[in-house]
Amino acid sequence: AQNTIDILQYIFSHTNIDVVTWWFLSTENVKQRSQEELLFITSIYKKIGNDLDDFMQEHHINFRWFGNRDGLPEDFVQFLDQKRANFTFTDSPKTAVFTFNYWWRDEIIRWIKTLQWEDLAELTEEKFSHKLDFWSLPPLDMIIRTKWEKAHRTSWFMARWSWYAELYFAKDYYPDFK
Repeated sequence: AQNTIDILQYIFSHTNIDVVTWWFLSTENVKQRSQEELLFITSIYKKIGNDLDDFMQEHHINFRWFGNRDGLPEDFVQFLDQKRANFTFTDSPKTAVFTFNYWWRDEIIRWIKTLQWEDLAELTEEKFSHKLDFWSLPPLDMIIRTKWEKAHRTSWFMARWSWYAELYFAKDYYPDFK
């Protein structure tokens, strides 16, 4: 938890990076967890969110979260929604994005379920993009993936937005990544 806080504080205090996105829990990850384990994991993410409040307020950092609400504990979804409401600054491009229960294919399925048949006749790439979770964010410049030999892939993370992103595979596991 502290590592995430340290990285976010460093990025927004010492670089020109405006948007940072963490893929905390994939849909596959959520499905594999027991309810007890999921509650424990989400309690850690609540701590991260709460520990960042003062820093985000001081630096006008927007908070966004994306992913499928289904499968996440209801109190956690409410927590994330409240963070977004509390940390929306129209005067700042700085944005911390957390993803929970996210998988690109699920994002597409959720979008398709909102369609009406008449919408398909009017479909353009721009309209398609504006219906996806990350439509308001810039394309990714870089993806950093930890776990070295166990994760030389992007796992389709933000596939629509990462086509031209540089890939960096760190040898450290996330808790040790600096």
